[in-house]
Amino acid sequence: MNKVLIIADDLTGANDTGVQFAKQGFHTLSLIELQENIYRHEADVIVFNAETRAMDAEKAFQKMKAVAETLAISDFPVVYKKIDSTMRGNIGAEIDALLDTGIFDAAVVLPAYPKNGRVTAGGYHIVHECLLEDTETARDPKCPVGESHLPTLLASQSRRVIGHIDIRMIRKRQIVNEMRKCLNRNAEIVVFDSFLQEDLKSVTAAVKESGLKVLWVGSAGMAESLSDSMEQPVEQEQSRRLPAGPEGNPSVFIIAGSVSAATRRQISALTEQSDCRLIVANPLFLLDDSRREQEMAQLLGAIVEIAANGHSPVLTTDVSSQVIEDLHSFQEKTGKGSMEIGNTIAECLGKVSAAVISSQDFAGLILTGGDIAYSTCKHLGVTALRIIDEVEEGIPLSEIVGGRLNGLPLVTKAGGFGDADSLVNAMNKINRLIRGSI
Repeated sequence: MNKVLIIADDLTGANDTGVQFAKQGFHTLSLIELQENIYRHEADVIVFNAETRAMDAEKAFQKMKAVAETLAISDFPVVYKKIDSTMRGNIGAEIDALLDTGIFDAAVVLPAYPKNGRVTAGGYHIVHECLLEDTETARDPKCPVGESHLPTLLASQSRRVIGHIDIRMIRKRQIVNEMRKCLNRNAEIVVFDSFLQEDLKSVTAAVKESGLKVLWVGSAGMAESLSDSMEQPVEQEQSRRLPAGPEGNPSVFIIAGSVSAATRRQISALTEQSDCRLIVANPLFLLDDSRREQEMAQLLGAIVEIAANGHSPVLTTDVSSQVIEDLHSFQEKTGKGSMEIGNTIAECLGKVSAAVISSQDFAGLILTGGDIAYSTCKHLGVTALRIIDEVEEGIPLSEIVGGRLNGLPLVTKAGGFGDADSLVNAMNKINRLIRGSI
């Protein structure tokens, strides 16, 4: 029986939220494509990536309306709108679309993820002890966020009244009283502070007991608290032993598309500590109509050669200061925006990666950055993933469902998540899985 529906705006976010339920024993399925007959999957938790983060607000609103209708969201006891823990995307517009269904009394918005350094105090969102507007998210090439005060940010995106419940009221256990005060002031979107995981638990427990029908809106942090509070399945499905690559070769293909500083540190650690070989794509060549096909062919050849020699290829992009400067010049010359440029690069890397995976056998895949993860899965024809485990906090391990790649392990990681060794840990997790040691 489907108990929970999670609607995300990118694939890595979909999976890092779904894994919060999977690790509690819920059969969790992540859908890459919108499917009407989702009940045939017989999953406890259905996760769908609407891929709306980089859309304009109106398109995201319309897409969310279509998702709500197609997935029949009123049939689910729990509906969770997964949002980015750094508030990128069309959050207000998507909440509006879901509240327009008339199913919910209000939206509970709690993006904090204390275990990953995201907290909210006084309505201000803080990432690793910095105001959101002072982090690299403010300079995100596709979805920059320049406002740290969440009620103000959401008011600029939504046509509804925004309420806010301060951390002091949460600690005083006045959550339901304060929420009803917000509703009496006609607020339909209520933002909650949270500084510790215990704060998230307090909010989810109180709201569940209130009798209100709410749209849960949060990151993987609140999803963990919500899954903890649900009745657990009788028995957790165990991961099975999966086949390795040719002749037992544990080659893993890593596609690191994120430009975040965290991912760059992780790539460096990976190439230093494991049998990996780095392939660096020049984004300018991928954007140049006259050079694109040649660059993609050269990348494909280099990756295939590395894999054929038993090494694990790591595909990433050049983010040197000179390339960044040249990209700015390209934008000025062509008039193309950061979103269009980012989409083109993701599409090219996704096509190359899919071509490699279709021609080579790998023990598993690691995809960082939601755009790259989605593009790769789309070009491979992957329609669903079963989320089975967690590499570390917020970094899920899944397996592909159906088709030629059925059962292939796949790790997805949001660009900004993890410490220096996270990609090393992901690779080790896949290798242990195929040996049957987890």
